[in-house]
Amino acid sequence: MSRLGDKRIRLTYDDWWANQREIAAVRAAAEENARRIKEVRREFKREITAVRDEFAAEIAGIHREYGTRVGALEQARDASLSLARRWGNTAAELHDEIAEDGRHERFAPGELAAVGRRLVEFRDDAGGNAPDARFMIAWTATRDLTELRSKVAERAQEWETLRSACVSGLTVLRERWQELATWELAQGDEVAKVDVAHWSGGAHAELGAELTSALRAVADPKTAPDTASLTTLLGSELDRLAGRLERVFQNALATCRHAQLRAEVFTDVAGRMADRGWHIVDRQMGFEGDDTRADLVGVIRNFSGAQLRIRLPAPGDDRQELPVRFERIAREDLPDNVVDKLGELMQAVVDDAAQGWARTDRVEELPSRDEDTDDVEAEREHL
Repeated sequence: MSRLGDKRIRLTYDDWWANQREIAAVRAAAEENARRIKEVRREFKREITAVRDEFAAEIAGIHREYGTRVGALEQARDASLSLARRWGNTAAELHDEIAEDGRHERFAPGELAAVGRRLVEFRDDAGGNAPDARFMIAWTATRDLTELRSKVAERAQEWETLRSACVSGLTVLRERWQELATWELAQGDEVAKVDVAHWSGGAHAELGAELTSALRAVADPKTAPDTASLTTLLGSELDRLAGRLERVFQNALATCRHAQLRAEVFTDVAGRMADRGWHIVDRQMGFEGDDTRADLVGVIRNFSGAQLRIRLPAPGDDRQELPVRFERIAREDLPDNVVDKLGELMQAVVDDAAQGWARTDRVEELPSRDEDTDDVEAEREHL
């Protein structure tokens, strides 16, 4: 049966054509939509590509800047490490130079060891990550060692100058001490030699030993004392030793003269006693122990056989006094009042002699200091 003859389909041509137009319109709309979608997709791709390119460029710039900065930091670090090594080597050379010289142990004790500990810390941190800190350790160590070397040299020069001045001063004193071991003492038209070493009672020898010991110690740089001790020696100790030498000399001459006076007085007393019937017993007069610094003792005897011992004591602190003593050898020889009376009479004789001696008892002045001593004084004033 023909569809056209089918009563259920009643499309006319116009209807069909209208449908065709609608179908074409729908297709055209679909194509337009597809075109638009493609355009949107292309636009999206362009935009996303631009964004991606922008971000990629920015990231690449960041990477380049980071690389530049890291490179600069690495160069700076390498330069700092290199500089630290150079300063460290310089510090090590200075340290070894000062240590080999050895004078720091006397003039700056402990200071080199303190810097040495910092250099050990520097070497132990050779691979450390703090180049600036290493550089500062090396630089400050070099600075401190340079100052230490100058300080040691300056103090050593000062010490050597002081030591030379002290050696000169002690040499002058020791030579003067040797000159004063004996002294020519004028006695009228004659000259008597005085053994100062003997009459000083050992004080002269003791002072000589002290001067020799001090000179030996100061003359040897290995045993010479420190700067403070040398300053004291030059400033006051030399004067004290010089004054002591003068006192020893004067006391020795005074002791010698006093012994001479006692011998003269004893002879005078013995002569006065001879007028009264007393005579010196043979070989019973002399200084006790054959020491001219000790008491002068003599034994006298009268016609009845009674004996007395005359004693002229050695001088004490007051050399103006010259007492005479009569001592009975046997109690039955003489009564006390006789001995006392003789003592009073003879003491008057002794006092007269002592007064005359006091008027002439002028101890010899030490000779003026020679040019060497003047040089020492000038050096001390300079220091």
